[in-house]
Amino acid sequence: MKPPGSYPILEVFLVMSWYALLHELIHYLASRMLGYEARLSVMRDGFLPSLAVKVEGRVDDWLHRLLILYSPYLLNVLMIATGSFIVKAAGLLTLPNAIVEDSDSKTRVKLAVAVAALSLLALSLAYPAQG
Repeated sequence: MKPPGSYPILEVFLVMSWYALLHELIHYLASRMLGYEARLSVMRDGFLPSLAVKVEGRVDDWLHRLLILYSPYLLNVLMIATGSFIVKAAGLLTLPNAIVEDSDSKTRVKLAVAVAALSLLALSLAYPAQG
């Protein structure tokens, strides 16, 4: 396994892009498999455009809502459990997004940022800098 500081920026960008695409595809597939109309598109959720899935109509069934919103985070668990350092880091640092998946209230955003910061601290302690 490569030491934490030896990943080129392109490799980090590719891993994060791969994760973002798979995450949204899982949302899309979960929606379609449960019988909802959904479309994958580029939307703005803040200030940067990013991939997003728009589910048409309301998802009233709580189990369907749970599956559509949170099934992509199984990918995070898989990445953390099996990946190289950069894949583990991507999985761990994007896991707090689950907190704001359903609502992006200021409190939830602050909580997600705090969890991501703690994750970053845990990573730095688990993989100390070489040299």
